[in-house]
Amino acid sequence: MLRVLVVVASLGLLEAQTTEPVTTNVLIQPLDNIKTRGTQAFVGAIGVGTPPQMMPVTFDTTSDVSYVVSANCTAPVCAARPQYDAALSSTYQANGKPFELPFGQNVSGALSQDSVTVAGITVNNITFGEITSVWSDWYNNLPQSGVVGLGPADSVLDVLAAEGHIPGRQFGLWLGRDPAGGELTLGGLNGRRFSSTLTWAELLPTAKRQWTVTAEQVTFEGRPELGLCPDGCSVAPISTTPFFLLSNTNADAVNAMLGGTAFGAAGAVALDCRTLHKLPSITISVQGRAMPLSPLEYTFHLLFPNHMQMCISGFLGVSHLDDSTMMLGTLFMQKYYTAYDAENGLLGFADSV
Repeated sequence: MLRVLVVVASLGLLEAQTTEPVTTNVLIQPLDNIKTRGTQAFVGAIGVGTPPQMMPVTFDTTSDVSYVVSANCTAPVCAARPQYDAALSSTYQANGKPFELPFGQNVSGALSQDSVTVAGITVNNITFGEITSVWSDWYNNLPQSGVVGLGPADSVLDVLAAEGHIPGRQFGLWLGRDPAGGELTLGGLNGRRFSSTLTWAELLPTAKRQWTVTAEQVTFEGRPELGLCPDGCSVAPISTTPFFLLSNTNADAVNAMLGGTAFGAAGAVALDCRTLHKLPSITISVQGRAMPLSPLEYTFHLLFPNHMQMCISGFLGVSHLDDSTMMLGTLFMQKYYTAYDAENGLLGFADSV
């Protein structure tokens, strides 16, 4: 895993369910909100190696895997973004164990060790993946050079807590509404970033790499026949895509109801920007908390020169999800602050500010 050192004061912020401000000693990782090539990413900068080679990365709530693009990757997609060059680092150590990303992401490479710098603080002998091969167009759509995994087990949180750099294995994620950026707080929450009490839900026993909880209902206003979770379903926030990820069957049903039109991108559906306001809202209910989103909030908007725009449905089908699973992308997380407590196996939701 990629170990990232952060200094966080002992706050007890996780216990507070009001909007208490974060203490001044807490280090918060700022995130840039980047829209490009039909997708969105909230990206922060880390340094890898000595001297530090700056890498834009996303922080992934669905994985414990961390990696950066290697200078040894000859694919054009690698050349288009910052690369980590082990030969330029005096603290690099070879590992060589192979790794490959799951679910058809078509990225592979080998593990390496080096120092990692975050917010001016450096730690040494950190293990991470170097991407050396990319054999699809998937990575072309992403602005970052790597990922830091923040799954509920075997992630950076375990390392930080074990070494005493943070008071506990908790973090909060605030993603601002466009064009605002975001922030990640490790070791506690930032009460200035949410305006309601937190609703906590226990992680499902099967939650290993993802922060998965049960949603009692997922409904569309005025469309009772399209309830996606008649008997409850598993939901998890995913911080690396804007979309609500569903099974292909459920995504097709939702997008047909919305009147979407398929276009070139696999599974993507365009909506009429002029009539978005007529579409039904969606409500996701967890632990009795109803979390509605309007059609403007679940639609991905792209702006082009000459005042042109395109509206893309936020619901995307993926082959590895079943009908009882739903991933909540950054469109959801821009409206709702998410809190993560690995110590107690809890996921929290609050109204974002």
